[in-house]
Amino acid sequence: MTTILIYGAAGYMGALAARRCHRAGLAPILAGRDPDKPAQVATELGLPTRAFSLSDADRQLSDVDVMLNAAGPFERSGPPLLAACLATRTHYLDFAGEVPEFQAAARHAEAAERAGIMVMPGVGFGIVATDLLAAHVAGRITGATTLDLAFRTVGGVSRGTAGVLLPGLHRSGVTYRDGAPAPARPAGSRMRIDFGDGRRRPAALNPWRADLVTAPHSTGVRNVTTYQHLPLPVRVLMRTGPRLRPVLDSSAWQAMVRGLIARLPAGPTEAQLANGSSQVWARAANDRGDTATALLQGPEAYEFTAQAARAILVRITESQPPVGFHTPATAYGTTLLTEIPGTTLTDIGARVAP
Repeated sequence: MTTILIYGAAGYMGALAARRCHRAGLAPILAGRDPDKPAQVATELGLPTRAFSLSDADRQLSDVDVMLNAAGPFERSGPPLLAACLATRTHYLDFAGEVPEFQAAARHAEAAERAGIMVMPGVGFGIVATDLLAAHVAGRITGATTLDLAFRTVGGVSRGTAGVLLPGLHRSGVTYRDGAPAPARPAGSRMRIDFGDGRRRPAALNPWRADLVTAPHSTGVRNVTTYQHLPLPVRVLMRTGPRLRPVLDSSAWQAMVRGLIARLPAGPTEAQLANGSSQVWARAANDRGDTATALLQGPEAYEFTAQAARAILVRITESQPPVGFHTPATAYGTTLLTEIPGTTLTDIGARVAP
């Protein structure tokens, strides 16, 4: 029997993943730093709990086969938990979604192979949906050299997501050019994209997306750009933020942002989860001018995340996963989408250059 542990199970996303895993017949250990916080979810589901700090993780994971890290921010929790997984030969998954976190994980690829474990950050909507669609469109043409990705979500926003996005809207980021990261400004370019409802919606350059690490790894494409449909005030702040950096970096501004985030709900309600949706658009092109475009439509983003984590954990319980650093596409391919309820993939355009 495969022993699964969810760390950060008291948080919104950890608890949602625990509920979806339990519904699928899995029985993960629910863990966190505070012994009391996971107890409510554990009592509700009849699951065991475990309490330990990040510094004590290697001792606490010695009997665990796979750990899902749901304890953001992942730039802090990821390194010690991944180190513990390497020491205990425990497969490592998390919900990270930004470039630095994936770069850090990818540096342990050889260590993961030696330990015989899989290291896969980003097992939620943020990477699973975009990575699988990127692999799909890149595979439809020969020698893809350029990849554009964009996504839109309809539903609520969790306190954790806002805590990652809002304080750093003015930060510079990257695109992927000629096989290497290149500096990029937030909202430095824009596209109008039909996400499947006949409307061409604005999507702004999002230079922090971990797709800028995973898409080249999954497809071999040397030029990747990532976009996101966001509310107008957020897009404006992204565009103007770099010029206002002294103000936006100030303690007063950051304190105000933290106060706003603290007033947000923990995450979407069950009704928002049921009624929300997500859309991912991708286009691949090669140097001859051939293109392939596709649209992925799925459930609300947090629901997608929980279902994707469940699907991957189920696969790990059924067969030994590939070892080393992996993306969803390199480990499981687009067949993983068939295991996420309410998800459809549609090819919406292809062009072969004369």
